Amino acid sequence: MKYKILCLLLLILVAYCQNGEQKIEGRHFNNFLGHNNRAIKHPEAFAFNLGLAQKASSSSSNDGKDDPSTHKKDDNSSPEKLLSSPVFSEYYHNISYPSWQWVDWTREGLLISLTTDKPVYQPGDTLEARVYFFNYTDKSPIACDHFALNYDILDSNDNVVHSKKGNFGNTCDGIGEIFKYEIPAEMKGGVYYIKANDYSSPASIVKFRVREYHQKSLVSFDYSQESYSPGEDAEGKLTVRSTNVQKIPKGATFSVKTAAGETKNDIAIDENGSGYFSIHIPEDWSEPTMFISFTLHLGEKESTKTDILTIIQKDTVYIEFIAQSGPLVPGTCQKIYFEAFADDSRAEHVNIMNSNIYKNSKTETEEVAVPLISSKYHGRGDFELCTEKDATYALRYKGVDHVLNPKEYNEAFNYKKIEPKSQVAMTLMNPVMENNEDLSLTIQNADSDKTANLMLSVYNKKILLYSQKVSVGASELKVTIPSSEIDLPNGGVVSISLYELKEKEEKKDEQQRIYYHPQEFPYITVSDTLAFILPCKTLEIRVQTDKESYSTGEEVNYEITVHDPTTGAQVDEDVYVDLSVTDLTPFLEIENKRQPASLVASVYLQKEVNITKEYEFLNANEYLNYLYTGDSSDSDEAKEKIELLLGTQKWRLYKLDPSIKNEATLDQSYDLNNLYLNNRGPEIVLMDMQMEMMPMMARNAPMPVMYKANIEEAPPALEITEEEAPGSAGSDDEDTSDGEDTNDDITAERVNFKQTQLYSQFVLAEKGQYKGSFKLGDLITKFRFDVNTVSKKGVYGMHQSYFNVFNDFYVESNIPFFFTNLDKIEVPLIVHNGKDTDLQVDLSVATSNRINALEYSLSEDNTIVPKNSVKKVIITFKARAIAEDEFKVRITAKAGSDISDSFISTTRVIGRGFPVTKSQSGFVGKVGDEFKKDSELEFNLPSTFEAGSLELQAKLYTSQIGNILDALEKLIRDPHGCFEQTSSTTYPLVMALLLMEAMPEKNDRVTKMIIDSKQKLSDGYQKLTTFETDTGGYEWFGESPGHEALTAYGLMQFNEMKQVLGEVDQGMIDRTTDWILSKRDGKGGFNMNSHGLDSFGSPPPDLSDAYILWVLTSIGKDIDLEKEIKKNIEKAKAQGDSYLNALVANILYNVNRIEEANQFSKMLKESQDKETGEVQRKETSITRSSGKSLNIETTALATLAWMKDPSGQFSDSTELGVKYIVGNVQDGKYGSTQGTILSLKVLIEFLKNSKLEGSGTFEIFVDGNSVQSIDFSKEDDTQTIEFNESLLTHLQTNLAAFKKQSDHKIKIVLKNFNGNEEKFRLSYSIQATYKDLTPKSNPDSDLKFSVETSTVLDTAKVGDISTYNVRLQNKDQDNGKGMTLAIVRIPSCQEIDYNSLERLQNENKISYFEVFNGNSEVVLYWRSLQPGDVKEVSLSMTQSYNSDLCITRPSKAYLYYDEDGSQVWTE
Repeated sequence: MKYKILCLLLLILVAYCQNGEQKIEGRHFNNFLGHNNRAIKHPEAFAFNLGLAQKASSSSSNDGKDDPSTHKKDDNSSPEKLLSSPVFSEYYHNISYPSWQWVDWTREGLLISLTTDKPVYQPGDTLEARVYFFNYTDKSPIACDHFALNYDILDSNDNVVHSKKGNFGNTCDGIGEIFKYEIPAEMKGGVYYIKANDYSSPASIVKFRVREYHQKSLVSFDYSQESYSPGEDAEGKLTVRSTNVQKIPKGATFSVKTAAGETKNDIAIDENGSGYFSIHIPEDWSEPTMFISFTLHLGEKESTKTDILTIIQKDTVYIEFIAQSGPLVPGTCQKIYFEAFADDSRAEHVNIMNSNIYKNSKTETEEVAVPLISSKYHGRGDFELCTEKDATYALRYKGVDHVLNPKEYNEAFNYKKIEPKSQVAMTLMNPVMENNEDLSLTIQNADSDKTANLMLSVYNKKILLYSQKVSVGASELKVTIPSSEIDLPNGGVVSISLYELKEKEEKKDEQQRIYYHPQEFPYITVSDTLAFILPCKTLEIRVQTDKESYSTGEEVNYEITVHDPTTGAQVDEDVYVDLSVTDLTPFLEIENKRQPASLVASVYLQKEVNITKEYEFLNANEYLNYLYTGDSSDSDEAKEKIELLLGTQKWRLYKLDPSIKNEATLDQSYDLNNLYLNNRGPEIVLMDMQMEMMPMMARNAPMPVMYKANIEEAPPALEITEEEAPGSAGSDDEDTSDGEDTNDDITAERVNFKQTQLYSQFVLAEKGQYKGSFKLGDLITKFRFDVNTVSKKGVYGMHQSYFNVFNDFYVESNIPFFFTNLDKIEVPLIVHNGKDTDLQVDLSVATSNRINALEYSLSEDNTIVPKNSVKKVIITFKARAIAEDEFKVRITAKAGSDISDSFISTTRVIGRGFPVTKSQSGFVGKVGDEFKKDSELEFNLPSTFEAGSLELQAKLYTSQIGNILDALEKLIRDPHGCFEQTSSTTYPLVMALLLMEAMPEKNDRVTKMIIDSKQKLSDGYQKLTTFETDTGGYEWFGESPGHEALTAYGLMQFNEMKQVLGEVDQGMIDRTTDWILSKRDGKGGFNMNSHGLDSFGSPPPDLSDAYILWVLTSIGKDIDLEKEIKKNIEKAKAQGDSYLNALVANILYNVNRIEEANQFSKMLKESQDKETGEVQRKETSITRSSGKSLNIETTALATLAWMKDPSGQFSDSTELGVKYIVGNVQDGKYGSTQGTILSLKVLIEFLKNSKLEGSGTFEIFVDGNSVQSIDFSKEDDTQTIEFNESLLTHLQTNLAAFKKQSDHKIKIVLKNFNGNEEKFRLSYSIQATYKDLTPKSNPDSDLKFSVETSTVLDTAKVGDISTYNVRLQNKDQDNGKGMTLAIVRIPSCQEIDYNSLERLQNENKISYFEVFNGNSEVVLYWRSLQPGDVKEVSLSMTQSYNSDLCITRPSKAYLYYDEDGSQVWTE
């Protein structure tokens, strides 16, 4: 019915258009009709719009039957005739869309802006993000009350960490929306992204970082160049921003140190905070970057800051060339843009200087075609080149040629191999123009014998602004388009294109009738370029606060007024303003070029340019900000930067073709309007209307949701109460009552260090005026006050100012985020006295740690601080015991009874060694033929044992839910990042829910667990679906092509997940099943994509085939798999491999071929060790595991098969198999993720009827001493019986007994049992974990790993740079390896530079990174290692603290799927 209504609407539209009436309502149709005045002003342009309808190859004959052979083209058709033609209505009827390829085309004119309150967050922070909707053409704001916004938080591998889905019952309200995300305290340091979109519009994605860092001096750096070559001097400027009204202290200096070993001391900082320096890059410097450390001496306050220089290595420089008009046309002179990068990762720009362009031809010797060209800004530059046929050109930079071959260049652009008849080049005279400036261009024709008849068009996004026919003869044609003809008052990016008519391509249908494809665009792009029209108006914002500076906790009152910058008068209209007040510190944590884009840059440029693969718009605020700051001196430079930015957008010539996968992430809306086109063309008004209607007529397509174009009513002004005010004291209060030895009479304690004090969406400033207030927290810093404004007509303004927050008395100290056991670190404590009198100050330190793991002493606990000055006191911390859980450190300063300050930091003390675990697990109760009442773990603490590192755990599982949740907790703690690892944290939830929902009776506790588990599982499901590839199937990181075996694993999980989670999409399950089935090779196997296999260890094809078949037979679908089953049986019998046999046995049981399955079960029984229960005789698994992980996976698969036999003849083997599995649990985990999942499947099935039958007492003994007794009965509502707290107490009170080279026993004993012994059986786990100072590498590992540095930490001084050279090698010359990790452990006296880690990721030196445990461990990931592969990276660290002893710890590398068998340690 809805399709009939839509067809009727279309007919009404056609009728109205025929009659010249404009009565259609709704934003999109108004858009269409609203631009018809341009088309009517230029009839040839409107006819050009409708030319697409001429090409539509469908007309009705008298008998109503379609005859494609009768299709004709009428070149003289008027717009009215075209609109009335049946071709128009049938054109889009003939377009078929797959039902899943739904796109709401009404969103095509939509621009989504996404910004965050700051670029860097600390664990525990709140991320705040703003989303706005704008009209793409006039940039006016759009009310968002008809949008349902979705938000995703993604990690570096596009894994969904958090998701919030919008719905139309809970839509955005007003002008924009604020989204908040509480960053978990345990979130790992690294790179993350926030993605926002509604259900049908392209997503906006913004990068942010999570890292732990200290508040330091506010310092930034500027350099004379963006990059330098070896042998050059780098000149720079350091700028310090004071955080109080006092000037920079007299005599302030800084020192600079480089990774090359150069040091310069005592460089002056003037009273404005500026200091100038020069450093030398050695001639033999071979690294692509140079790390620099700056140490500031501001009176007695000392702090460090680091930066990175890009160093040009001539052999790796990568240069791209882009002709201004697109193709290179021999015989013409064209402007050529170029962009130079440090290497082919295109992550960092470099500037090239004074290089020649050389011409080479077959008939002439080499000659200089263009002399001495240089980059101008950010590696970009331009030159004019007159090209000749059969000649090639090269930019020679320091002896290395970067070739520009016109033929190869054009082939790269002309990907459809469509040759235009015209050979013309277009040159734009003013690529960046004022709004009242005429557009001037010239067109050259390389063919002097032929006149080129072309269509010249100018359009903004999808709206055609201007079009005219042009004829270009032998001479150059100059064209001037008056500014009055291009109606774009608010400016923006426009495309200028030349088209020629495409010749018909004959095709034949099934009846061999000739027709012309109805979906082809009738014009060929000949030339294309981009230009920028500046807005004709801007707005000026003035911000007035009631004070220039504030104390912590005060209220800030402000007034915002919006003015006309030409007259200075306050505007007499209502406008919208948004407000942001944020600490400056996080903005200075990242490199200048990575600063987040302003709203203006986001709206005007970010969606138009090729942003980096990291979703960063580099140097975003250098292009347009001058328009709003009133600094006209920057205008010429900014315009040139805009021209070079747009000129180097190589994607523009194929932006509308979805078959081209852009290297960078662009706004996908560029692709949407032409999903069906074979050649690109202008996004024309008629196509806009057709696209509006087509999805509605597509099969299974839902109704598009329309939204309001005009904002009828503004939202109310933002009101911030004291309770709601961001940053108000107490909003982030910490509970300080955690056992510290604290002074109760402290009168001033700062606890709220929230960095964002105010962050609002657009609010209405009536008549250009808005007033408000907010309350400050306890952070002493310089705050940045940002205000954006936009009128209802799309005129913008922006403002940025600063104010200080300080107290006239306070203390500060950057306590290390962690200490290593035995460290002795000196930490400066700075006392600030801003009063006009000297103060006698008492200082104290207290911790909340109960075992006094951290000793401390003050160089002075009572000191005199002179007036208006600072005093440095040294706190010496000595770590004397391991305390890996965070504890608090309180610093207090008092000067008399009424002057005080206090704050709290957190830290921890970690062990020097790496953890080693000894464990014993199994069953108590009925085990085989005996009733087992006790079990014991014996272990030895070796000579390399780290004193105080021992942890003891013991627990019994009274239900399998406890077992599952234990495993889940461990899996979540592990490094992770790919589909298989992510699913390992969701699959146990599926199993737990299946168990809980099967319970006949559910108490409140179980019900709550079900609700909580479903919420976690829902988040996990959303995360897993992001790994589906564009081409079908799933892959470790969601990148095409899909991996067949991994997809099968996902299918098995999704199929079981659907039983407990209703939102699991059956369509996705069916689609995934069909994709796997499509991979059948017709010979009984499956076609495996070589890319997917080679990248991840390449399991043998026979195992992949069997694994996939096992899944397909497990999901309960009626599929004919006889050919595949037969082949797998043959392969298994021929090989005798137990892993393969176990898969085949499970397959045969699944299809009810019991006798054949029993044959394989008997073979597995023969391979089982009769003592341990391990199933032997196997080579590898689906994940290429080995060692313990392979043993567990194989035994678990065999046990699953034995349990399926209905006769019970394999019960003894099952018991042994379960014994082996339970006996090999370690820290809740069963080998690899695959081993853990398979083991849990076994235990759930084996113990599904087990429960706590009977009553009695469990008692635990350590070395013969009773530690605790716990009574139990069948009425107990618990999943586990735990002894961990009592074991910890026992350790703490008997530390002397647990020394090196000592033997120990932990024993669990069942006493006073009363119940049915035949039914009583509980699994248990006893575990002893300690730190080994010299952990042993596996001698059989295929990895070689080293971390080397020449730095001696105990003699290094603050600001010194240490370079750690990390080298990882795959020693196997024949086989690749899968996911590989290196855990590099950081000394507490040093600080890792997150920006250098980001660069390693951007430059593809590592796949990604994470930082763990208070910046103490950096985990580097490589997705795969090729045979013989060597990975080498350099990590730069800065000495942050002086120390008498700073401990280094061993680092580790291993294969993710075989940690035990592959781990290697550094010494």
